[in-house]
Amino acid sequence: MSVVSREINSFSVVDIQRYKRGNPRTFHYLNQSNCYELDGIDDSKEYTATRRAMEIVGISSVEQDAIFRVVAAILHLGNIEFSKGREIDSSVPKDEKSRFHLRTAVELLMCDEKLLEDSLCKRIIVTRDETITKWLDPESAALSRDALAKIVYSRLFDWIVDKINSSIGQDPDSKFLIGVLDIYGFESFKTNSFDQFCINLTNEKLQQHFNQHVFKMEQEEYTKEEINWSYIEFVDNQDVLDLIEKVCWIYLFNLFGWPFKDYFSIISSVPPMFIPIQVNLSIAVELVLCC
Repeated sequence: MSVVSREINSFSVVDIQRYKRGNPRTFHYLNQSNCYELDGIDDSKEYTATRRAMEIVGISSVEQDAIFRVVAAILHLGNIEFSKGREIDSSVPKDEKSRFHLRTAVELLMCDEKLLEDSLCKRIIVTRDETITKWLDPESAALSRDALAKIVYSRLFDWIVDKINSSIGQDPDSKFLIGVLDIYGFESFKTNSFDQFCINLTNEKLQQHFNQHVFKMEQEEYTKEEINWSYIEFVDNQDVLDLIEKVCWIYLFNLFGWPFKDYFSIISSVPPMFIPIQVNLSIAVELVLCC
């Protein structure tokens, strides 16, 4: 979200009013890093360049407006807090400030306020015979809010990628392509979330894939063909993967039952930061402990 923070700093007064933006320090999704400016970066120029780049790849002014409306709505969603409601284990927006952010998100997303509130504070369970509506407690409502923000951000990201691919003439039926892989950066925060754990695991998997194909397989081929060469030393992170994949999962399966396996079969094939799934805190704690 640091890019979003820089964009907010460089918005014109008109843009700030149109997209209901505020100081990045006031948004929950931006203020946790305490990083709002970067030395040597001109936010205004970067924002102008971003707008220009969007025009070049064929993103119209109407579509640009929609992009920034969605990003702004996500930021306001993150500022909605919840407190206990009248019903048992229910929740409602905490105060008038949270109500303001809810209404602002509704305005930006052009949706119904009651429906958005219900989607955050309630869970709908559809069975073969009936549809059950279940209240969420404040903690679960906050998780639901974050899940919604993630999936909306994910859909926006995917839309932009598709738009760029279409603009540069990528053939959707092509069986081969040349692309650029931006490997997730390994990060360690004071408090690491389950999502961050998944991101770091993905990074380790990609690094091992790189090692396997660039070093291991290539050097095995040299040995097989008796080519005179000097062995290249490299850091093999297989032990890290074994620690996570061959120990923790088995422990978790025994602890929570085999249905837990289904969750990890999902995250093995989907970019982990885009999974709109609520993870029980105790599961995350046990996962850390067993590692």
